[in-house]
Amino acid sequence: MRPAGRNVVGVDRSGNVSSGIKHYTKKLGNITANIVEIPPGRVRAGIVLGQNHIGGVEELGSMAARSGAVAAINGTFFEAYGGRPEPWNTLIKDGRVIHVGNTGTTVGITATGQVKMAPLRIRIEGATNGSYSWPDNWYAYGFNRTPSENGVYIYTRERGSSLGFNAGISVVVNNGRVVDKVHGQDVSIPSNGFVINFTGSEKYLAERFDVGETVDYRVIFENTGQESWHDVVTAVGAGPRLVTDGQVTVSPVEEGFTEPKILELATARSAIGVKRDGTVMLVTVPRATIHQLARLMQEAGAYNAMNLDGGASSGLWLNGKYITKPGRKLSNILVFY
Repeated sequence: MRPAGRNVVGVDRSGNVSSGIKHYTKKLGNITANIVEIPPGRVRAGIVLGQNHIGGVEELGSMAARSGAVAAINGTFFEAYGGRPEPWNTLIKDGRVIHVGNTGTTVGITATGQVKMAPLRIRIEGATNGSYSWPDNWYAYGFNRTPSENGVYIYTRERGSSLGFNAGISVVVNNGRVVDKVHGQDVSIPSNGFVINFTGSEKYLAERFDVGETVDYRVIFENTGQESWHDVVTAVGAGPRLVTDGQVTVSPVEEGFTEPKILELATARSAIGVKRDGTVMLVTVPRATIHQLARLMQEAGAYNAMNLDGGASSGLWLNGKYITKPGRKLSNILVFY
């Protein structure tokens, strides 16, 4: 650990020294936070998935290093205690939604480094033969999630080369057209397309698809206030919100959280904030409640801030080294180049 207040110089993907990114510590009572600040001119973000697919896990440092990141922090919540380790909340990677979780708060970052935070909710509308109206329309719950008893999900190559399960009816779309319709089998996901899977009470929707038909879908961003999210290229959903326009605003129950770890317990935590000038703050603390984390972010100068996954997932990386090492492999991380 470097002494409090000392700058840490980063290295960019080409190996050039990158001044301006700094690491320091800040105390609030008996809580010591590690803070990495990325100045506005250096904010270029991305998402890295464990083993390069949804449902994989990998060491934070390994993901950061192979992506060429200068700085990295753990991302959204994921299933870490059994079953496939899939994300729980929203992820946008390279400008495309690859996972949906309509709870909490989402941080979005544009190609120009603008940072947005909102209680983002995502709706997916589908079309066949160019029509989004009945009887040609359809809908999906989300992307790349293993289905429950009843569901409609779209699977892209971020899932991997195949679905990884054999439930329901799968409509295979390649280059914008239906090329196959498969019942009760695992199928390959086309590199130039996607698979729509229908399970349980939603199987009837598969009747709207015939081989040769054109298929498309659109993603609709809701609950974003006055801001458009169509220019967001990188996003991580987690929460709850900690700071809004410089004021502490913590309402986890209203955001859909019910777990004691979020509502009241003190644990290791990670957060992301943005100062009024656009400086991004990546923060980890060894033990704090959500309310303590919110006050710390406000005192550190965050104009807007939100909680990320925490506990054993909490991790922070800078310039090839851990500042905070997670206690487990992670499903996804947020990186800065």
